[in-house]
Amino acid sequence: MYVSDSIDQLLTAVFLLLAVAAFVIFFVVSDRTPFFWLGGIAVALRLFQYGRRVFVKRKARKDRYSQSDI
Repeated sequence: MYVSDSIDQLLTAVFLLLAVAAFVIFFVVSDRTPFFWLGGIAVALRLFQYGRRVFVKRKARKDRYSQSDI
């Protein structure tokens, strides 16, 4: 099941904005440093989002199993 909450949607929107900005900067600016910074931040944000999803799912699964034992 997909974990969808407001924080997850916000992180996805920020990731998309950073990815589009990095894509535009790659073709517009001759210096590649801003592209690497924006792209790196976008990738790090996406990795954080995936890690958060796994953690939230694990916590929800743990809570569900502990409640069924009661």
